[in-house]
Amino acid sequence: MLIAQITDTHIRLPGRLAYRRVDTAAMLRTFVAELLKLDPKPDLIVHTGDLVDFGEDAEYAHLREILAPLQTEMTRVPRSCLSPRRRLPALCRVARTAADHRSRYARTGSRRRRTLH
Repeated sequence: MLIAQITDTHIRLPGRLAYRRVDTAAMLRTFVAELLKLDPKPDLIVHTGDLVDFGEDAEYAHLREILAPLQTEMTRVPRSCLSPRRRLPALCRVARTAADHRSRYARTGSRRRRTLH
């Protein structure tokens, strides 16, 4: 099984730089492009850490747009300052991709993760 991991993407609103110098969206787009070139392709992508920077709906929409080309099963294990009540609906929005992936919830210990198929 081939697993790829993406961590701490800190996606911001389109056109905004993290720390006024890092274009996290461009870096993630490059990563996605490299994943798409792999042969064989990963069987699973694990997306961990801070997915977006401030937890805004527009940031999650931007993340969803960047990850849309990936057809691989993806599991997210967020570490965020967002409360679980706010984070889970935001992750649900991330799950809706252009590929219209089916999704299901999984619960592991005290962490929730979003699993995409």
